[in-house]
Amino acid sequence: MPPNLAKKITSYPNPLRLCDPSTEGYDYFGIRPMSDDIEIVKNTYNSFLSDESYSILEAAGIKTPRLENVLKQYQSKCLVWTGVLTARCVQSSVLGGVERGYDAVVPFDLVSMPAGPLRLSHFSALSEMAIMFAEVTRSDKIFFAPKE
Repeated sequence: MPPNLAKKITSYPNPLRLCDPSTEGYDYFGIRPMSDDIEIVKNTYNSFLSDESYSILEAAGIKTPRLENVLKQYQSKCLVWTGVLTARCVQSSVLGGVERGYDAVVPFDLVSMPAGPLRLSHFSALSEMAIMFAEVTRSDKIFFAPKE
């Protein structure tokens, strides 16, 4: 985890352990990648990792492909984003992709935030993404065209 993010997270009385491969909460939740899936490990909110983040992961013995390289390999133009922590991981990754020229789709029924005070930021993030830089829709409304 980058030092600035680690410092902020650990400054709380009960620190949140997010984006940390050494924690129990980092494991898969309900599903696992298939053997032929490409798995990209991240240690920050944004899926588009910095060189520093790759160095930290490699030092911890974690090898992961660069998301940008995988997207270029498959000639991706539009990214569909799902996940937890809508207002952190999902929104940061969506913005990271948009800044790199990718269109973004966020199925609102496939993103979430935990109950409690952070839950309001889920709806704010969805609204902001819909207004400024992403198509926010239901997952059953997404159409995947066959690759030509």
